[in-house]
Amino acid sequence: MHLIALLLACSGEPDDDVSDDEPAAELGTGEVSFESLDDDDNIIIVFGPQGGYHFNGSVRAAGINGGDAENLEDPDNPLTTFRVFVDDEQIDVGIDYRQGLDPTADGFEMVGRRVILDIASDDALDGVEVVMEVEIEDVDGTVVTDSRTLIGKPHPLN
Repeated sequence: MHLIALLLACSGEPDDDVSDDEPAAELGTGEVSFESLDDDDNIIIVFGPQGGYHFNGSVRAAGINGGDAENLEDPDNPLTTFRVFVDDEQIDVGIDYRQGLDPTADGFEMVGRRVILDIASDDALDGVEVVMEVEIEDVDGTVVTDSRTLIGKPHPLN
């Protein structure tokens, strides 16, 4: 048994598909790199190039099958869902991401996904408390979730 483990350890091929950690997710933001969020932090409302508004959603995960970040068509890619609520009313348009997560030293991450908001103006969320959630379901049926209560803040260039 030890010989098999030693051979696997020396094979030179990392196992990026599955983390040995407990299943967990951490919701964040950021456009090009992960930025942690705590409850009561501001979440920036971005006016997008197609004339709508969005938040940048990011997530870190461990203990799941992260799929293949290099192949969008891989059937083993997890489903990542971001949602936004105000007073228990969903205010995002409901876009899910079926794609692999990028491997990291501690698990996986997905950075800078657009969470499209169903609002006519960023004034609608300026200073408003929102609940942002993320859920990842992997091909093995493992589900991890996280949420934060945040305060909407328009981007200064909107």
